Amino acid sequence: MVGDLKIEHHMPPINSIQQYIFGIIPPAGERVRTAVRHYRDLRHGGAITWRRAFYGGESVFESIWTTKGACEPVSEAFGPVHLAQTLELNTDASHEGDDSQQITRATLKHHASWLLGMIPVPLVLLHTTAIMEFEHVDADAYNLTVNVTLLNLPMLTYTGTLRKEDDWEAYLTEKEAQQLYLLKD
Repeated sequence: MVGDLKIEHHMPPINSIQQYIFGIIPPAGERVRTAVRHYRDLRHGGAITWRRAFYGGESVFESIWTTKGACEPVSEAFGPVHLAQTLELNTDASHEGDDSQQITRATLKHHASWLLGMIPVPLVLLHTTAIMEFEHVDADAYNLTVNVTLLNLPMLTYTGTLRKEDDWEAYLTEKEAQQLYLLKD
C-alpha cells in the first residue's frame, strides 16, 4: 500500500523520544510519502510483520502481530510497547444489497497495553485507535485514521489514503523497496 499521510505530533518532546530513541514513529509532516507492506513470517510462528517506510525510506519501523487463534485479540508489538486489540468490521447498511456502494470500516479496538511485554499500562495512560474505511469490499484503497493518546490527550495522529500499487517497481524508490524487503541489498 502506498500514499501520502498527514502525520501530526501533538507532544513534541515525547514524540522526539519515540522517534529517535525507540524508532517507533515517523517524523511529522503534511504529505508524508508512505509505503506499507505486511507479510506472514513462518519462521516466527506465523506472526504478521507490518513494515512501514516514510519519506522515501528515510524513516522505517515495523510492528509484529500475533494471535492465539481465531476470534482472539491481536497482540501488536511496537518496540517496547505491546498492545492487545480486536479487529471489528462494520458495513454501512444504508447501501444494503449494493456491494459497489457499501462502506466497510475496519477498526482496531485497543483493550490493554504492556511495556516490555510484562508491565501493564492503564488505558488512560496510553490508548490507540486505528480505523480503515473502504468504499467497498474489494476496494484497492482505504482511508486511514490512527489516533494515539497519552493521559487522554492527543499524542500522535495519522490521516490519509493508502492504495494498492500493482506496479511497485515503478512507484517505489530503490531505498523504499530495499526497506520493505522487495529488493536484496
